[in-house]
Amino acid sequence: MESAVLKTTAEEMLILWDQPAKYRSGFSVREDTVVVPNIFAKVSGVGDDGIRAYWNMIDDMLTPDTLIFVKKPERPRALDYRIVRQLGSFRNGTRVLKDQLMRSQFNAYGYLPGHLQELIFTKLQAMIDDGYLCLDSDAESIDYAMYAALTIDRSVLKLLQGFDFTKDVPKIIVIDAVEAVFTKLECTQLLLYSYLGFDTAVFSPCGYRDIEVYVDESAFESHTLSDFVYNVKVPNFKIPAERKVKKKKGGFLSGLFKS
Repeated sequence: MESAVLKTTAEEMLILWDQPAKYRSGFSVREDTVVVPNIFAKVSGVGDDGIRAYWNMIDDMLTPDTLIFVKKPERPRALDYRIVRQLGSFRNGTRVLKDQLMRSQFNAYGYLPGHLQELIFTKLQAMIDDGYLCLDSDAESIDYAMYAALTIDRSVLKLLQGFDFTKDVPKIIVIDAVEAVFTKLECTQLLLYSYLGFDTAVFSPCGYRDIEVYVDESAFESHTLSDFVYNVKVPNFKIPAERKVKKKKGGFLSGLFKS
């Protein structure tokens, strides 16, 4: 599988969000490779219709194959440098010794089908090669990429297991409404999810800097809506058991993007 980030406007992003991969522009099957057009975007601000319509928009984007994360003010976990030091023996310069790493004690994905393990470690290398991580050095970028690839959350792995590359694309939504920058590890994880083919979107109603601190902005699409809103309370979103009926054109979505 190869992911190909779609170039869209904010409104186009919402239209494409619930489209199966095979109906998106750029989808193709070449021999044994499926090209999955996916969304990787940062949306800053809220639209003219205000915060209630904004939350409705995000709620409408939720599918049974969506994980939603709300950024917390407390600092999340950092790298375990004891593990990082040991991982150094599984790389040669910028090249990850994939086969050795997959056979090592650090590969916690032995229960997954072989093609999924292969996908994770192949995308790890692709993420390193493309150079979108903006960390202090190439060595640090490799350390973070390897650590992120080896510590994928089980909820993300479950979505990856059920991912039929021709059909519905699994989704990651992050809401950032606090005065706390994303960590290097958080940014690396989000970039990796995009390489694995997930639709990944970061929403910042306040317009705060987050993913762009450590990920090159050419890796994702940036959209800025008309207003910024501060001191917001993020609703308790519920992941639906079934796909929702898409709201009609001309509803609150058009209000969000009117000029």
